[in-house]
Amino acid sequence: MVVEGIEVNIDLRWDEKGPKIQVLGGENNPKTVGAVKAALAGVVKSGRSFNLRDAVSYSRRDADIGYLKSAYLAAFAKLGYTYILRAALNRVRQQIQEPTCRVLETVRVYAGGLGSFGSGFVLINEPIRCLGVKIDDSLVCLPLGDGDDVFYEKLAEMRSSGRALTWHGKETIEWPRRLELALDFA
Repeated sequence: MVVEGIEVNIDLRWDEKGPKIQVLGGENNPKTVGAVKAALAGVVKSGRSFNLRDAVSYSRRDADIGYLKSAYLAAFAKLGYTYILRAALNRVRQQIQEPTCRVLETVRVYAGGLGSFGSGFVLINEPIRCLGVKIDDSLVCLPLGDGDDVFYEKLAEMRSSGRALTWHGKETIEWPRRLELALDFA
C-alpha cells in the first residue's frame, strides 16, 4: 500500500462487510508502520485517495524462515536442549540450515484468535497440538511430540483450506528474558 508516498506491506482480505486492510507489523520497518498509519488517518479524514499495488516487495518465504529461526532460538532459550534436539524438530533445523530449500511448506499462521496475549509461548491443543510461539500477530508452530512426522503437512493443509481457524491454547508461557533452559534442569 502506498500512502502519501510511503510504502508499507499489508494483508488485504475481503469479507461480507467489504475489504479489510491489516498493516503487517512483522514485515515492515516499525518507523514506516507508524508513519503510514498517521498518513492514512489524514488521507481518510480528508477524503483523499491512496494506492494499493498487487505486488510483494518482500519475500514472505524469507520472513517465514526468519520467524521460524526466532521461534527455534526462543524455544531453546526457554526450554533448552532437551526440547530443541528432539527428532520432531529435525526438519525445523534442516529448514533453518537450508533457507533456500523448501523443507517445510508452512511454519507460520495468523494468530488473531489468541486475543490480547502478547509475544510468548502457548501450548496449543486445537486445531493442531503444538508449541505455539507468538510473535506479533504471527504464530510459529513447533511440534511437541517425537513421533509426528506429518505435523507440518497437517499445518499446511489447514492453512490452505481457506477456513478461518480458531486457535485454542491451554496455557501461556512468558517470553524468555535470559537463557533459562527449563527442561534441562527439571
